[in-house]
Amino acid sequence: MEEPISLNKADSPAEAEKEPEALASTALTNDKPDSLGLDSSGSQPQEEEPAPKEEEPAPLTPKESASFITRAARQIYTAGGLGLMPVAPGTWGTIMGVPLYFLFASALGHWSYYLVGTLVVFLIGWWASSVGEKDFPEHDDKRIVVDEVFGYLVTMFPNPFPLPWWGFVVGFVLFRFFDIFKFGPVKKVDRDVPGALGVMLDDGVAGVFAWVALTLLGLLYPLLSKFFAN
Repeated sequence: MEEPISLNKADSPAEAEKEPEALASTALTNDKPDSLGLDSSGSQPQEEEPAPKEEEPAPLTPKESASFITRAARQIYTAGGLGLMPVAPGTWGTIMGVPLYFLFASALGHWSYYLVGTLVVFLIGWWASSVGEKDFPEHDDKRIVVDEVFGYLVTMFPNPFPLPWWGFVVGFVLFRFFDIFKFGPVKKVDRDVPGALGVMLDDGVAGVFAWVALTLLGLLYPLLSKFFAN
């Protein structure tokens, strides 16, 4: 009777000795990375997606490639660079309004000329602020301070009860107060009027509030000075 042929065993002793060596060689081959960049399963490993880049902040200084008109607008809406100050840029921008006030009050003289000069500042500031609105993603960016210059000129508009020479300091403080806290109409204009017009108008309204307060102080000043003199 013939013995059944086994398919799991080697046909000869020599082949039986070679079988473990072949299995070991196959295992080593599977452990090596494929030259084509395939993993052990035969599929190509997926590359890690790069992390999304953070949006770069808007430049603080004008770009060299910008046109002359754009660079001029940036100098105006930053009030000659005062708006780039790291601390209280609005207050620094208001300082630029002080020499303009003295220039308008002395050189222009009559209130009508002062009004025309203030309107010119408003129109130029409106145009320059429109460039600033394109430069920065945030509406009424803190680096746009030409509106503070306009607002201070509104505050110091000639009134019938002027304070003594130090009145320009009181006007400065009053304007910054109303501009920072934005009561009632000031906040509404700042919120509801878009674009460069809103940038300029909210400070103009703050200037009107400061002008009224300054006028009232000028009206009461003679009475207060007599009261404290006694």
